[in-house]
Amino acid sequence: MINNKKIILVLSGGVARGFSHIGVLKVLEDYEIVPDVLIGTSMGALIGAAYASGMSMEFIEKYIKAFNFKDLLRLQISKSGVLSPAPITKVINEVVALGLEKRCKFISVSTNLLTGKPVMNIVPKATMFTKEDKKLIRASCSVPGVWPCVKGKEGEVLCDGGLTANIPVRQAKQYSPDIIIAVDVGYCVDKTPPKNAIDAVVKAIQMAGAEFNTYQTEKADIIIKPTLPNINQMDFNKVKYIIEKGELETKRQIPKLRKLING
Repeated sequence: MINNKKIILVLSGGVARGFSHIGVLKVLEDYEIVPDVLIGTSMGALIGAAYASGMSMEFIEKYIKAFNFKDLLRLQISKSGVLSPAPITKVINEVVALGLEKRCKFISVSTNLLTGKPVMNIVPKATMFTKEDKKLIRASCSVPGVWPCVKGKEGEVLCDGGLTANIPVRQAKQYSPDIIIAVDVGYCVDKTPPKNAIDAVVKAIQMAGAEFNTYQTEKADIIIKPTLPNINQMDFNKVKYIIEKGELETKRQIPKLRKLING
């Protein structure tokens, strides 16, 4: 806790736009603001787990900048996906540290396709990440139909947490925080006329997602929303720019956050 204030940091899903979480975490670390609990969905779960595990921000940033995201596109047809889970599993194993001093409690959020409800997996600060914990991080990142779903501890069929809790602020409220910081990396909502039927579907999904994010952040005390014009969810070649935008917006919010911490 900082000044006896319990801080929960919520990191949203957002695919490539989620790289801005790295910039957010770098700035918070520079200002010695460490959350008591970090809750992440999808890309927020991946980046958040790496941070919570104790991995240095320098390592995380270098790893993401150097990674060839085409390596994730390994075709493997299964009942619930078309890509192999092996590459994303390898990434999780490489960025989530074992044996380092953890920074905070970590919670990943996935969706149970059998119930349509979010499922939270809790890794206490004093506990190392297990193979099962890492599997549930993968579940949080697994877009249904793209990567195969993951079987949960109690037989759940788990996939992308963004379907039900893309910014899990409501879930964060369960832990009685004094301050909730929500990072909303948003959607690239293109407002030009659709070029074809597929483009129309994509635009509709983006608009619905943006509205869903707005609803989910209503109870947050601080909303960090990086400005990412013309950056879509698949812009994996713009990592440096996306991280910098996360840094910029977090620095802008620091005075307000400090006021809440010291109030």
